Amino acid sequence: MVFFYTIYIILWMLFSFKIQIGYSTPGFRGIIFVVSVLLAFSVFPSLKEDNNFFKYFTKCGEISLPIYLIHVPVASVVRIVLLKLGVTQVFVQLALGIVGAWFISIIIFKSIHRFKYFDFFLYPMNYIKKDKQEGSKAGAL
Repeated sequence: MVFFYTIYIILWMLFSFKIQIGYSTPGFRGIIFVVSVLLAFSVFPSLKEDNNFFKYFTKCGEISLPIYLIHVPVASVVRIVLLKLGVTQVFVQLALGIVGAWFISIIIFKSIHRFKYFDFFLYPMNYIKKDKQEGSKAGAL
């Protein structure tokens, strides 16, 4: 492991990458990151609970783990499809990739959630029966 890390550091120094965010020299991108996080933490709690924006992201927060698991292959497929269609502009790919991965992941989740056998892979504990005696044995130890 130390060997690979050393190789990584040597390559980093040889190619002298300029695009980096560090604690000692955060640069403009580092400042944008901190400001956006602080802005998100200050805006979201001030939203009213009857706001549609609040309801939407609260609902998506409940299914965030399945979205996280599904979005990576979906984003890859969206990117491949865009490249096959000849879309090579970075910002168009980024915008369509983010929006496509988000909504397609939610659609796939809703489709999987309808079928018990597929839903098992997202929520296995909902389908595994727990033995009451086994639970009491564990509590006695």
